[in-house]
Amino acid sequence: MEAHEGSSTGAGPAPQQLRPSPGRWRVGLAALGAVGLAVLASLWSQPPAEAFTLDVQSVPLNPSDPAQAEAGPLVFRGGLWLRSEDPEFGGLSALRVSADGARLMAVSDCGRAFGATLTYDAGGRLSGVKDATLRALAGPGGRSLERPELDAEGLAADGPDRVMVAFEGRPPRIWSYRLDPPLAGFPVARAGPPFDDDCQRNAGPEAIAARPDGGVVVLCEGGGLRPSSTTAWLRHGADWSSRSYPLASDEPGLHDVYRPTGATFLPDGDLLVLERRYPPLAVRLMKLSAADLAGTGPLNPREIVRLDPPLNLDNFEGVATRRDASGATLLYLISDDNGCSKGSTVVAPRVQRTLLLLFELRD
Repeated sequence: MEAHEGSSTGAGPAPQQLRPSPGRWRVGLAALGAVGLAVLASLWSQPPAEAFTLDVQSVPLNPSDPAQAEAGPLVFRGGLWLRSEDPEFGGLSALRVSADGARLMAVSDCGRAFGATLTYDAGGRLSGVKDATLRALAGPGGRSLERPELDAEGLAADGPDRVMVAFEGRPPRIWSYRLDPPLAGFPVARAGPPFDDDCQRNAGPEAIAARPDGGVVVLCEGGGLRPSSTTAWLRHGADWSSRSYPLASDEPGLHDVYRPTGATFLPDGDLLVLERRYPPLAVRLMKLSAADLAGTGPLNPREIVRLDPPLNLDNFEGVATRRDASGATLLYLISDDNGCSKGSTVVAPRVQRTLLLLFELRD
């Protein structure tokens, strides 16, 4: 015979309903809430990275002499000019390349993440870019970035599965994003240095580099027209210390000095610093030894190569290195064309270019 709630089968009084105590309800709801938040966090995602059309054109090292293949210790391994009608493309200010050279990621002045697949010819020369995507960098909690926050200028590893982004915008800061998918999800704030007046606004953190042991270097662009130095911040463990980084010019009468715009650690622990001067346009690669970085007092970078016209130059701000299968050190440079939109403003005409150059760096 089917028993119904509130009735009896004739064998005794009807069974009582079991009701959880209020304490059990609270525990249950808390657990359910935690699970729900975890599920929502796992399900949340930014709009997927959007594919867009990218025009890719090969360029020589020297337009006046296309046969030129060397510049000091640099051996040219291919160059590309990247263009797109997408108003959000451009302004690329920092660069990372995967260990196998297959994937590239970059960040822009407009708070965008650029990703692409790199292709090479049979001789290992850079030959193309495909599967290009753009993604808006998210703020904490997934909110959209406000205009003063957009200016992403540096990229560095943050352990095996995350990447740090240094923002020059107000306020200067370091946020950590997921490495896969590249630069997706909510950022996590990282404790940055106590940026001083020399590292604020448009003279803020331009370059960031990280060692496998957790050491980090942040270089500021430096304010003023012709400053003699800027600030380098070095992290050892949880502590930051400041060092003076010298800024130099070729001639006393030139308008501006060479300023650091990118940095990357070499396998031997030395730091390679990319410097750019404008006007007139020129580029230097500087090296800071591991011993210098471990010391005290002003830093003493050493110039290893200077790139001047008529070489194919632009506003280079991103640098990355990796080792190929033969053990050679490969060096990638990317330029900021100042052409992405900032809010409703689009920089026009686009007289600068997004150049991606590949070199072998010889001792």
